[in-house]
Amino acid sequence: MARPKPQVGETSRVVGKNAKRLREQMGLTLAQLGERLAALGHPMSTASISELERGVRKATVDDLTVFAAALHVSPVALLMPESILEDTEMVSLTGVDRALPMLLLPWLRGQEPFDEGDLRDPDAVEQFRRRSLPPWAWGSRR
Repeated sequence: MARPKPQVGETSRVVGKNAKRLREQMGLTLAQLGERLAALGHPMSTASISELERGVRKATVDDLTVFAAALHVSPVALLMPESILEDTEMVSLTGVDRALPMLLLPWLRGQEPFDEGDLRDPDAVEQFRRRSLPPWAWGSRR
């Protein structure tokens, strides 16, 4: 008996949309991206890349980092839902439903907690940063 396909979450769909947008901006074909992925030690068929881009295949953590490397962007560029306005348009990721991009991006970067209430408390912000970033990065405000 065949196992059911895992459900594709919102974050995988966002990663796929962003991967496609970035690949097309770079003028790469699916085959060319596949060659880059293989050269980075993560071979993937053009069919699998297409499925990921269309949001019918889950994006793994390994997919996220190798796609970022192949497309010459930060993993955040693949994780951040595309938006035009930072303070009025709502976006979503798995576990984060309907968020303002201006709150989501600093959270993804490990700069600030997502909860607006914690943003008012400097101790909560610092504790978040220390949990989110490696110790050598605690002193800097990147």
